[in-house]
Amino acid sequence: PVAAETFATTREQGNLVGNIYWANYFTWASAALDALAHAHVADAAPGEATITALTIDHTREAMPHDRVRVALVARALHQRGATLD
Repeated sequence: PVAAETFATTREQGNLVGNIYWANYFTWASAALDALAHAHVADAAPGEATITALTIDHTREAMPHDRVRVALVARALHQRGATLD
């Protein structure tokens, strides 16, 4: 992975069934991307970093008090960007 973040879940992030509400996955992915951009893109040439697509692959359902690991893996590097999984 080029970046990885771990997030602790709470009951407040859960839904009525008790599992973690799916919208949190996008929040965690965005936080991991922000950390990667801050560490590497901030020192790059002037311009704008743009996310053109984001897909979440659930490996299992998260429950309150779990620790969720979000890993960003470089699939392809381009002259002015990257494709991350």
